[in-house]
Amino acid sequence: MNPGPWRWEALHPLVVHFPVALLLVAPWLTLPAFCLRPRRARPYLLAALALLAVATLAAGLAAATGAAAAATVLLPAGGEELLARHTALGRLVPAGAGVLTVGLIALLVRFGRRPVPRPAWRRTALAAWLVLALAVAILVAATGGAGGRLVHELGVRAAAGG
Repeated sequence: MNPGPWRWEALHPLVVHFPVALLLVAPWLTLPAFCLRPRRARPYLLAALALLAVATLAAGLAAATGAAAAATVLLPAGGEELLARHTALGRLVPAGAGVLTVGLIALLVRFGRRPVPRPAWRRTALAAWLVLALAVAILVAATGGAGGRLVHELGVRAAAGG
């Protein structure tokens, strides 16, 4: 009996797009905080935090299903190096998402204290966080690029269960 598409390793292509999208969208929600006072910026930062929390969980799920899928793939000649790169980068994404999430929590806690941080400090802290978010976005793009090459250039698929 074929277990169908709901095998653990077969879930990787289904879940991997969630952290990609969320990690690329969440930082955009922090941009209004550059212009708004902390109280008015808070809903945007909380929305970004919610997306990042889901992205962190989804990235962990994508890494776990990806590790299972890597053990079952049938690689063409020369695909080992690309799979190793995709796997190594994919292990870093949940950590990067977690760092972004914790960093945004720290900013929210600091922005909520009295006295309210000076605007220059807030902008500097947010800018530093956005630089980190850009680094995570580059990591996500590199990971996805390697995975896309595996699938679309080399035709890698998880081995069929049976």
